[in-house]
Amino acid sequence: MDLLIKNGRVVDPARRIDAVVDVVIRGGKITSIGKANVADIPHFDATGLIVAPGFFDIHVHLREPGTEEAETIATGGAAAVAGGFVAVAAMPNTKPPNDNPSITSYIISEAKRSSPALVFPIGAVTREQKGETLAEIGEMVEAGIVGISDDGKPVMDGRLFRRALEYAQLFNLPVIQHCEDLNLSKGGVMHEGVYSTRLGLKGIPSSAEDTMVSRDLILAMIDTLESNRIPLNIYQGEVFCSRYGLHVDWYENPEGNKALFDIMDRIDGTMSIAEIARACGVSFDAVKRVVDQLRERGLADYV
Repeated sequence: MDLLIKNGRVVDPARRIDAVVDVVIRGGKITSIGKANVADIPHFDATGLIVAPGFFDIHVHLREPGTEEAETIATGGAAAVAGGFVAVAAMPNTKPPNDNPSITSYIISEAKRSSPALVFPIGAVTREQKGETLAEIGEMVEAGIVGISDDGKPVMDGRLFRRALEYAQLFNLPVIQHCEDLNLSKGGVMHEGVYSTRLGLKGIPSSAEDTMVSRDLILAMIDTLESNRIPLNIYQGEVFCSRYGLHVDWYENPEGNKALFDIMDRIDGTMSIAEIARACGVSFDAVKRVVDQLRERGLADYV
């Protein structure tokens, strides 16, 4: 295909381009971006339009294998390209789910055969997306998955999800989690609030999402900290500081700050600032800054 796209607003973040320029395409490839005076190829006036690289949809449902009457890899790929999406990430909720390398291989081969868009399969976190045992993550990586997710089903078992994060870290895989505590959202049909009350409908509280996000962030941070050999108590101390709006110079003496928070956990009001500083191996001023903030908030009374 040969084409001159004139006067369009070209937006390409990767190249840091955001300007009204021309795009010359020859043989199906972009040969130049800038002002162009070309007469030997068709013109398209893109005045008032945005010209951008192809988009990537990171969450699609291609339904194949299993429910081809709803969508196939071919029809999904065609729909994507028609909307300007040159690549898609296919979620694993097919029938059967993409929880093993044979399904992964099928999706990739079928996409190469029939889809005009690139298809990147997402593997399931757990077998059959049941949240009971881990899927064959390593083998699916070898087959070609680019991430793991149980799609619309949250992994409720915290221990299992932590193991999934550990596997993902080994293979440098992103983990896509549906953050919802099913015990809190059970039976809910809309957001919990004034309107659910007025309508007499069971609501889903924001905490159903918040608690799962918090759990998963903590699990992710634990593994990150441990893999980088950062003492876990320092992270817990940072959470403490964030919760109460405190500031601590963590890099003055990380181990000393760890000891400081250990002491704060069991403070009985009888230690002086100097005694705390000596016990923690940090400066008097460093301890005093923390103690002053605690006192201002009524959280501790040091003698």
